[in-house]
Amino acid sequence: MTSLLSILALSACNVATDPVAGEQEAVDPIGRIGGIVTDSNGALLAGVLVSAQGMETETDQNGYYLLEGIEPSDHIVVAFTKSGYAHNFSNTSLVGWEIATANRSMLEIDGYDFFDARDGGVIQVGDVTVEFGADSIVDADGNPYNGEVRTEVTHLDPWDPSEMKAGPGDLRAFQKVDNDGKIEFESTQLVSYGMADISLYDEDGNPLNLEEGETAAVDMPISNGELIDWYQMGDGDAQTTWSFDTSRGAWVEEGEGVVTIDDEGNMAFRFEASHFSWWNCDDGFIPTCATGRVIDELGFPVRSAELHALGSVTNSLVSTDEDGYYTANVFAGDSVTFTGSTLIPGDTRSWNKAEVEFIDGSTADPSICQPIEDIQIEVCREVGVVMTDNLEVHLSETDEGGNADRLNAMFWEPPGDPELCVDPWSTLDMEECRVYDPADFPSYGEFDEDGLPTELRDIGDWLTIESPRESYTMDIVEDEPGQTVYTYSVHSLDKDAVTYVETNDIDFEGGDVLGASSEGNASMFLGPIAESNWVTLPPNLELDMSGPQTTPTSGGMKINFTGEGDADGILVMASGTNSEAGGDAGSVVCRFQDDGSLTIPSNMLDELGSGTAGLSLYRPSLGWTPGPDGYPVRVQAFSGAVIELDVK
Repeated sequence: MTSLLSILALSACNVATDPVAGEQEAVDPIGRIGGIVTDSNGALLAGVLVSAQGMETETDQNGYYLLEGIEPSDHIVVAFTKSGYAHNFSNTSLVGWEIATANRSMLEIDGYDFFDARDGGVIQVGDVTVEFGADSIVDADGNPYNGEVRTEVTHLDPWDPSEMKAGPGDLRAFQKVDNDGKIEFESTQLVSYGMADISLYDEDGNPLNLEEGETAAVDMPISNGELIDWYQMGDGDAQTTWSFDTSRGAWVEEGEGVVTIDDEGNMAFRFEASHFSWWNCDDGFIPTCATGRVIDELGFPVRSAELHALGSVTNSLVSTDEDGYYTANVFAGDSVTFTGSTLIPGDTRSWNKAEVEFIDGSTADPSICQPIEDIQIEVCREVGVVMTDNLEVHLSETDEGGNADRLNAMFWEPPGDPELCVDPWSTLDMEECRVYDPADFPSYGEFDEDGLPTELRDIGDWLTIESPRESYTMDIVEDEPGQTVYTYSVHSLDKDAVTYVETNDIDFEGGDVLGASSEGNASMFLGPIAESNWVTLPPNLELDMSGPQTTPTSGGMKINFTGEGDADGILVMASGTNSEAGGDAGSVVCRFQDDGSLTIPSNMLDELGSGTAGLSLYRPSLGWTPGPDGYPVRVQAFSGAVIELDVK
């Protein structure tokens, strides 16, 4: 984010055209999915194949990936594959043009063993054993396979948080229900005792599986962990088997297995697998739920953020909706960590924030979701600014002045670092002045001499702002590649080598409700804008003086105006040209009460130096609105005046 002073420098960009707004056409939204992939210890993983909706890419050396051209959907399964690691999957949703977040951890395989497909056999990796029948293996096309089979096995202990976090998807499942003789599937939530991923490959690394109608006997370790007595299992108990359905991104009930306990107290689960993927020994339960919101540094909702609710029993992975809200299934009585995560395109860091909550089982009602406090991720996601200025200029009775309303806009990729959302105005206390040095305020990316980002995005060929009386269309000004700024046709108003303001035929009035529209740019994943209530201009700022004003630096300068009592106050900005030193002087920014009178202190006037100076007073209205990709765009509306000063 640029500082306010840098934003105001946009007025230096002029264009002499007669723009005409184009017609908005319906555009099907598309978006992106991205994230960071690590191993179970948090180390970044390169070379992971990531796929969704037929698109695929690989993670870079920082574990970062980005899938483009994704169609919006409330259910998208993202698959993660890497040799030597168990297959993994994530569920996400995409509202529109934004980037949905899908981070994953992957478990290294426990090991591998071989058997001959023609003869069948028993393989053992760790404490997992699998018994295969003869001639029971087929290739991906269903053709019989008779060669050597490499069997990779990964066992997951659900009571190990790092392993559970790396499990496939979450513990959402579909349970078989007999509805008058018709088998249907109903949604449920699972409690896991143990799970395993078993993957078969031929001699060239191509995937294999069991032939339809064949089964293989599996023994894998399980544990009661910290489950309450109600869910504890004993020797000889029957329990449901579940396999992970990669198309649904959820577990599906398959059949039953048997629990065994040996003389040393070790528990195992024996069942027949009809195919190979992830398998789970679980019990279904009716969950309670938790609901909350994910917001960013500005307090702006983060849509399509990833929310992971993880506890000793709970494991829910959901996405936030258009307003940043989520609902996650949780196990009543569990202590759950809620982690919200979002992605900044091109940024290889994981932006997340975790909050721990205890779900009270004594009062939990499955029909009422427990509210969770907002999860605020310390990340700057601001992607642009649209400036609508209602200004009057006061120079002298003989020089040109009067209406100096302005329109400017620019858009960029979200920067990430939270300090990049800071500007001088937000850091000022009421009745405080400060010498302004751009170095004191971090800016997004590289900036040119006018204070503009050198890498900007365009949202189409035009951006129109509509007042109650007239529409004004801004065209693109692109002086250099990547330097795309929207501005209305203007001409400079200069005096004594000072550019005070650009003026034009825009006619804004305080209290005007302005709308906005643009055509969008699908190539940059930016949708159209069509907003009738974009911003309301603050009341006019009426001064009881005109320029030029002569003021000594020895005493403060008092300015009277028509006060409105606005809680945000009055923003005062001044910069001078020091005639004695033969160059630019300092700049000052102040914030005062909007009560009809203010005094600029003498020490601040000293900073301007002797000579010509420009003094601007603004009644601001600052806020954010969802941009064309769902990220916050700053809507900056000023009503104010510009005065010429002669500082002695």
